[in-house]
Amino acid sequence: MDPFADMVARMDATLQDRLGTHCQYQDNQGATFETRVVISRNVEVMSAYDTQMPARRNLASLIKAEIPSPKRGHTITLEGGDVYVVDQLDTDDGHMIRVLLQ
Repeated sequence: MDPFADMVARMDATLQDRLGTHCQYQDNQGATFETRVVISRNVEVMSAYDTQMPARRNLASLIKAEIPSPKRGHTITLEGGDVYVVDQLDTDDGHMIRVLLQ
């Protein structure tokens, strides 16, 4: 890994440790991964469901190295018991991924 990419990966992990909440990420085959997630609630996004109207959605930010391929129907369970279901991938910068939640 080049020095810049290594620095960004360390920075993302540090931010996730400081801002994130402990959770369990479960895929459709029942595999569970312990990780940290940042949930952003009531965020305005455009083009949700192929429309041009803004919509308010909940988003989850995850480290790509830990959850490389989020899919619709995967679940995120927070320490407090709140459960979120992945709807679709929103952004992927190669280090962090952001998914829209149902």
